[in-house]
Amino acid sequence: MRKLKIMALYAHPADPVTDCGGTLALHAANGDDVVIVAITHGARLHPNMFSEEWRKANPDKARMGASREEVIKVKHDELLRAAEILGVKRVIFLGEDDNKVTVEPELVHRIAQIIAEEQPDILLTDYPFDQTHTECHSLMTTMIFAALNEVGMYLENLDGKGQYHVKQIFMTKLPTTARGAFWSIQPRNDVYIDITPVIGLKKKAMNCFKSQAYNGDFANKFLESHDGDRGRSAGVNFAEAFVRKGNETHALLPLTDYALGFDNLTSHRSYSTVCVRDLPEE
Repeated sequence: MRKLKIMALYAHPADPVTDCGGTLALHAANGDDVVIVAITHGARLHPNMFSEEWRKANPDKARMGASREEVIKVKHDELLRAAEILGVKRVIFLGEDDNKVTVEPELVHRIAQIIAEEQPDILLTDYPFDQTHTECHSLMTTMIFAALNEVGMYLENLDGKGQYHVKQIFMTKLPTTARGAFWSIQPRNDVYIDITPVIGLKKKAMNCFKSQAYNGDFANKFLESHDGDRGRSAGVNFAEAFVRKGNETHALLPLTDYALGFDNLTSHRSYSTVCVRDLPEE
């Protein structure tokens, strides 16, 4: 099978690491072309490093007076360090403000141009879980799907480039861990990636996001509870979960090696053998 081009297209700098950092690391190690695109600079979201100073008796004056550009640089540098840990060589920052409240046509066009230029086989992004589309992640996903429609309607004679269609879209953040078709009548995560081999890398990558206090205890808690629970559903120690947008066609009925090797009697022991807190912090 040829190497794939994978784009993780998310609202904020930390999102691709928390949502699918393990999956990105696995594909990077496989030799696939992986690129992260952060739509907003993320300065307003989880500004713990700066906002918490105002609560201290003896605050750091430099942090209290940090400019917009200084805060943005901290956020960007954190993602660049995390991407390096995960083996992702390219990161694109669109630099949009993260105080979006509605769909913006110009931003839709910017996202469409990036997709058209990069032409990924696979796109990773948020599931639009907030159907009011007022929550930032869901709002960005709405604009991403609008951009995908735009890219799919490009004409060489009108736009200078032809239409392009991403082969598959995998969405994260769907808040359910239903284990099978009968566990939920709502949309469910239907693809799980075993990230146990790279959980240590993901922990180190999350520890890069100190400005929003995603390091240390939070990283351990997130990986244990979030990725650990998805791992439990998948029958492995740690997993990342996705919802496929499109159906897939196979020549024969598919059955993974994980399904063939699954032992219902002992699975609860086999997926409980790795403790995140025992792994190195840096």
